[in-house]
Amino acid sequence: MPANYYPLVPQVIEKPRLFWSLLFGVEIQAMHNDEEIAFRLVWDDRTESKPGESEAGETFVDAIALQFPSRPTVGMERPYFLMGDPQHPTDLWYWRNDPGTAVRVQTTGSSTFKPGDDAGGIESQGRFDNGQYRVVMKRALRTAKADEEVQFAVGQFVPFSITAWDGSNGEHGGGKRVVMAWYNLYLEPQPSKAPIYLMLAGIALGVVLEFSALYVTKKNHAARARERS
Repeated sequence: MPANYYPLVPQVIEKPRLFWSLLFGVEIQAMHNDEEIAFRLVWDDRTESKPGESEAGETFVDAIALQFPSRPTVGMERPYFLMGDPQHPTDLWYWRNDPGTAVRVQTTGSSTFKPGDDAGGIESQGRFDNGQYRVVMKRALRTAKADEEVQFAVGQFVPFSITAWDGSNGEHGGGKRVVMAWYNLYLEPQPSKAPIYLMLAGIALGVVLEFSALYVTKKNHAARARERS
């Protein structure tokens, strides 16, 4: 899909609340092939925050997470957008700048957000440059745990949302963070290769016709030359 910009707002519903942040939005682009899906996330952050770097107060990591329902949804059914609920868990692809990798975190509410070390098959890369983060996360479209974690299929809609943390602003955990509501991700079928094949066939046909015309022309010239002699 083309890159789209999504606004983020401070989480003010559940304690501990966040009333202001300098993270205003994130640009997201998704790409897929027959086996994998990848997401590119770009957002502005004035500082690269890492724990222990500030003497003015506790500093936390900068982080971002893609959120999906852990199980297939029916109709307009969605998990609670603040990290799900006991009946509707969510998968978070959680990337943090320290150590710079992503892990899978399953939650049933914001109080259950406890990142571990399980990557869950997610591969990631990220960098901070001139006040901007650029992160790519990739995973297989389908996994062996189809009934436990998000699955992707061409031609289907998958709800997703984003949450992010600015560590230098004291943002961390399931409360102090910026969030957005659910949106829908639609995996479009890959463009048909037929036009390419038709184009190549047209070129080949054109070459055959060109050589045929040259052959006929030369043959006619030779016949006329014999008649003159």
